[in-house]
Amino acid sequence: MKNTSTSETGEKHQDIRQIFRQRENADAEYRNDIGQTKRFLERFVADPAFREALSDDPAEAAQRWGLQCDPEEIRQFWEAPGRNLCAPAKTLAVARYRAYVEEKGAFITSYRGMARPEEARWQAWRDRQIFRCESHLGPKGHLLVHAPFCIELGKGCSLGCWFCAVSSEKLGEQLAYTPDQARWWRECLEVLQEVTGEGARGGYCYWSNDPLDNPDYEQFMVDFHDIIDFFPQTTTAQADRHIDRVRNLLKLAEEKGGVIDRFSVLTLPQLNRIHEAFDPAELAFVECVPQNKEALGAGYVVAGRALERAKRRVAQGKAEPTPEHENSTIACVSGFYLNMVDRRVQLITPCNASDRWPLGHWLLDEGTFTDASSLRRLLKRMIADNMKVSLSADDEVAFRSDLSYEAAEQGFEVTSAFRRHTVKLPEGLGALGEAILSGRHTMAELAMGTERPMEETFYLVQNLLYDRGLLNEEPVRSEL
Repeated sequence: MKNTSTSETGEKHQDIRQIFRQRENADAEYRNDIGQTKRFLERFVADPAFREALSDDPAEAAQRWGLQCDPEEIRQFWEAPGRNLCAPAKTLAVARYRAYVEEKGAFITSYRGMARPEEARWQAWRDRQIFRCESHLGPKGHLLVHAPFCIELGKGCSLGCWFCAVSSEKLGEQLAYTPDQARWWRECLEVLQEVTGEGARGGYCYWSNDPLDNPDYEQFMVDFHDIIDFFPQTTTAQADRHIDRVRNLLKLAEEKGGVIDRFSVLTLPQLNRIHEAFDPAELAFVECVPQNKEALGAGYVVAGRALERAKRRVAQGKAEPTPEHENSTIACVSGFYLNMVDRRVQLITPCNASDRWPLGHWLLDEGTFTDASSLRRLLKRMIADNMKVSLSADDEVAFRSDLSYEAAEQGFEVTSAFRRHTVKLPEGLGALGEAILSGRHTMAELAMGTERPMEETFYLVQNLLYDRGLLNEEPVRSEL
């Protein structure tokens, strides 16, 4: 498959292919071309010494760092990138890489839809959380996929990063792939597939752990693919510790139709080891996420251990308090968080990290299971108890706590730190906004207190406020 891309000079670039989900279109030359450009940009983002050398002598800098990509071919990516990044492609290398990035972006956008559960109550609840997060979290909220579930195959993590946004505990027991546990694992996956439907393809197998801490991770993933019919993404910060294993895992993921994996890069020496161990073509479909302190735009999500550290620095007089809306979250699940060692399930959804929710997610419910049958009962009970489709008459109605309220001529406006929501109301409902603002009324009391028919008030509150995630649904309980 071939497309064309037109540069600002009118020249047409031939051989621009769709490769992100159609790997067969990327022959060795094409894949290497993408990989070389990607590697150059990884070095540019992560390494200030390279950026400085590049500005002095681009060719010498590329040679010094062992980069085969011609800096002049992709100059518009690194020279004033804020101005040139989206400009028309001037070279074939730029056109190819931009097409690849656009494909990847389109897939990430579609992933949220792919991960949508089929259960009607879960759909309605998840849709509200999506609306809420886009208002509550701002730009970060637009990136969250709201996966239906995540699974830990062990306890704790071997890395102990000081900035861990989910405050992972020390490495503990890992689920072993024995015949009995493999059978139990597959039965549990079948339950997740049954309860979630096609959206189960949006699940993945890590959370506060590093997947490679489990020696049998790959075998569990093969079963996941067999049952769910999708090979899940892997994110690891240990690519340089397990080179042969990671190389085989990447090959396995491609064989099974995996889409994109990620290496968290914690330091520049680690990036050096990764670049030395893997050639650019091998990592063409692996995101090397720069989390080293020297990287452009480096910054840690203020949640978990990073939030604890920030609070200590404030107490010591070394920093000013951070407004809650400037914290964030790495949570990307609106559904179930399972640990297969503890056999524990929690129902979670993202929020900004805070004193009450330091891990950046609400905890709505939790329970334990022993086998596939008890897991099925537990999941269905959590859906029934927590995932409402609509407001009921005795529900207390209030705005989200992060919203400020302002009356308007034909209704009112509520504003978060990131978005303003305008609500227009028909005559006879002018006092509705103030009544909700008070937080002292049930839905029935609100409906009876207006000059409009009760069913109309119910409909307006449901559709204009509740379904748009503007009403308070924060759990009463605190993070455990």
